Amino acid sequence: MPRTTGTSARARASVAVRALLALGALLGLGAVSTSAAWTDPAVYGATASAASVDLRVSATGGATSTYVAADTATAAVTLTGVTGLTPGTSVQRTLHLWNAGTGPLALSWATTNPTSLVAASCVTVGYSALPAAPLAGDPAGAAASRTTAVVTLTMPATAPAAVCANKAVTLTVGVLGTAS
Repeated sequence: MPRTTGTSARARASVAVRALLALGALLGLGAVSTSAAWTDPAVYGATASAASVDLRVSATGGATSTYVAADTATAAVTLTGVTGLTPGTSVQRTLHLWNAGTGPLALSWATTNPTSLVAASCVTVGYSALPAAPLAGDPAGAAASRTTAVVTLTMPATAPAAVCANKAVTLTVGVLGTAS
């Protein structure tokens, strides 16, 4: 016959386990509320602004040179004219470029730049390589924000006088500065 008096060992163990779990829950809540009392938020503020884009050009490029904004459809700078071009000769003109903005610019020649003038047989137009790396931006004009680009005009030795002689045209070229 089973015993009806006293508490079994299993029942006593069950009560002890429940008591320990309850005590753990109380201690856990106390730890959570204590850790919340030890928080300290930090607030950070800053100004955010976009970079400026300001590619400028000069015909002379010296330290006292005037650089003008190059972002118009009309020629911003007049280079020294090319006169007296004869068959078999080439003339180069240098553009001095300055990234006066605050962000770097990747430079490329405009796709609308001509490759010939008057007729393909008269004067060809060549363009120097531009820097592969973006041109650093610096409104103060540090050396890293400046570069040059060269345009070469060549009259082939076989240029026909009937088509090419006594012709005058305006050459307009563009360099694009793209934010990178």
